[in-house]
Amino acid sequence: MSRKKVRVRVLLMLINGKSEKKDETSSAAVVASGTSSAESSANGSEGSESQSAQAQETTMAVASSTAYKAIYRNLVNTMADSNHVFESGENIGVDQYGYNVYDMNNDGIPELILHYIGNPSCDAVFYTIGTDGNPVQLGTEAGDLRTGYCESPDHSCLYRYSSNGPDTIYERLTIANGRLNVEKLDVLPEGLVDSSGQFTTPMLRLYDKSDLKGLE
Repeated sequence: MSRKKVRVRVLLMLINGKSEKKDETSSAAVVASGTSSAESSANGSEGSESQSAQAQETTMAVASSTAYKAIYRNLVNTMADSNHVFESGENIGVDQYGYNVYDMNNDGIPELILHYIGNPSCDAVFYTIGTDGNPVQLGTEAGDLRTGYCESPDHSCLYRYSSNGPDTIYERLTIANGRLNVEKLDVLPEGLVDSSGQFTTPMLRLYDKSDLKGLE
């Protein structure tokens, strides 16, 4: 065999060898990239689950302790500093500040309801404790001096009534997606009132702003 043919054959072997190594390197890189992506995805999922679990732990820690009471007391104590504007748009002053505490959705975290009482308008502003341990405003419900709230037997909601002249307004208040949800009702559900129209479930006690016994 001539030297020229031998040299060509050797060059072809070298080229093929480099090509095979290049293919092996590319395959290894693809596998490594796939592993890295899978690990990254897994870490992201674990991180999200960890954050969710941590937020839930924070919320439950606040609920299981008296921490929420201190947070709510601060909101009650600063009610008069809020320069509240009534939902009705009426330019009236606040005659009385009050509050209720009630677990509206049975999640173990009582909600705080701040009442701004004027004449005739009365607003109720609803708060809960967020996943970061801070108060979150759920919404505002406009009412009047004839407005009252009664408990739900299963603590799944709160019922509101307002006797305005010949008409009586009934509403079911729930918490949905972090907001106050108001549903108009023709009548209250059976079992909440007796045949004489008296409520058979406890009415929410309205505490005056100066009385913090509801948050002790």
